[in-house]
Amino acid sequence: NEFTIRVPLLSECPEDILPMAKFFLERFSKEHRVSLQGFDCLAIAAMREYGWPGNIRELRNTVRSAMLLATNGWITAGNMKLDLSVRPEENVILSEDEKERQLLVKMLEQTGNNRSKTARLLNMSRTTLYEKLKRYGII
Repeated sequence: NEFTIRVPLLSECPEDILPMAKFFLERFSKEHRVSLQGFDCLAIAAMREYGWPGNIRELRNTVRSAMLLATNGWITAGNMKLDLSVRPEENVILSEDEKERQLLVKMLEQTGNNRSKTARLLNMSRTTLYEKLKRYGII
């Protein structure tokens, strides 16, 4: 009596990423006695964008290391150290601003340039999104 159970990849269940990341953060915060507010909007967007080839184990390890690197009460996209580059074969070191710019462009493309939807996905106000789009010369 054998049967196969297929467990979906984490990348196939993007709606599960943030709740699991919050669970791991809460667990590790207690374990290491660290008090953090949570993930900032760009960290959340980066987690949604990343492919998670290592699945839940990679998410767990990423949250743990990001928690230990966080300095201002929030886990940032920089703390996460996720490689969001489109072409991983290029060994280019991008500045935080360039990473943020690329992430904004990618999110706009995914939402069909719907700025309200993009702001919602990034957990930021439309005003903040517009300011960032202007700062990076996207609009």
